[in-house]
Amino acid sequence: MHLNPTSTTSKRHNIGTTCATLLILLVVSAGALAQSDSFLGIVTFPLWESGAPGALGKAPEDVPTITMFRPHAGTGNGTSVIVAPGGAYLGLAANLEGRQVADWFTSRGVTAFVLRYRLGRNYQYPVPLTDARRAIRLVRSRAKEFGIASDRIGMMGFSAGGHLAAMASTMFEDGQQGSSDPVERVSSRPDFQILGYPWANAMKADEKGVAPYCAVMNANAEKCKQFAEYSPDLHVSAQTPPAFIYHTTDDELVPVDASVTLYRALHTANVPVEMHIFGKGKHGSGLGLGDAQLDLWPTLLEAWLRARGLLTPDPAVVAEFEKQRALPGPRKPNAPFSVDLAIGELLSNPAAKAIVTKHLGEEFIKGLPPPVLQQSVRQLAHFIPDQLNPAKLQAIEAELAKIPVPPNR
Repeated sequence: MHLNPTSTTSKRHNIGTTCATLLILLVVSAGALAQSDSFLGIVTFPLWESGAPGALGKAPEDVPTITMFRPHAGTGNGTSVIVAPGGAYLGLAANLEGRQVADWFTSRGVTAFVLRYRLGRNYQYPVPLTDARRAIRLVRSRAKEFGIASDRIGMMGFSAGGHLAAMASTMFEDGQQGSSDPVERVSSRPDFQILGYPWANAMKADEKGVAPYCAVMNANAEKCKQFAEYSPDLHVSAQTPPAFIYHTTDDELVPVDASVTLYRALHTANVPVEMHIFGKGKHGSGLGLGDAQLDLWPTLLEAWLRARGLLTPDPAVVAEFEKQRALPGPRKPNAPFSVDLAIGELLSNPAAKAIVTKHLGEEFIKGLPPPVLQQSVRQLAHFIPDQLNPAKLQAIEAELAKIPVPPNR
């Protein structure tokens, strides 16, 4: 927790210390119950809680997910980015083009989500695009919960993931206001896009009349015709989000001309775009792989993000964080029980304790240290969002509201 350097009151210091302690202790306390890696502070969410549309099974490759990497508490600036690793739509370079990239962003105050999308011959287009759109919608629909701004959500991808990010940025969908699913009610349009050596020509036929994607998928000519529309340069418009593109001249797998074509389409449509082409560098360089020249491109990206104000803290997000970390006061006379009360106060009432224990588990409740008991259930959700998602918080709140309210003493 980074404390406000202008604050000198002991009360502010105690709040900051308690929050820092809370983060450390909850990592240990929640470890036994969390499905995510609480030790490293990452959480994985399925894109669809009841199963992805068109899923062929329940194996990991059938379940698209996003894994959230948070900045250190109190250092987030409100910007977020969904990262799509590449892998020729046959696999995912999740370390080189996922986790390493997420860590780079979080060290700069950006919340990162690494996307595991469906791919391969069992999940051909438009399934990957369906997953990408859903990922953007999921993050946007839960922006407040995740501590991010709903209008500062970017999409980034490398190679095939770069093609996917470009497709999500050019073939986005508006929210379906009448949908029963709150995630589907918001737009899938990212607010900015970052493309690393994107496979932008994946669906374009070569001199033999075969599109690279079709060759990889072993798709017949008739099937291949259905993929032709999934070329991002064909769908660029004035509504396409600003773009940053990185490529190398001697890329041996994806010709740099594919990125140049996309750049020209963006520029023609008056979309703010910046492109950097390095002379040397193999395909799949990630953040640079220690190359003295290529290691500079993330620095150029950081400059672009700063110039667009995406690394400047969003005032609304900062204010919300300050509000959330304040210690809750005691329940007011005749006020109902709520998830905004201190956990310790809820546990002092038998009926409220039974409700909280039912949802979090007796062993978890017993393991909560005193500093955590000073926090509210809602604050607890910030650190274990996989355990306390919005639906569970709402359920706890509804049950607490039914408890007969005794007057405060």
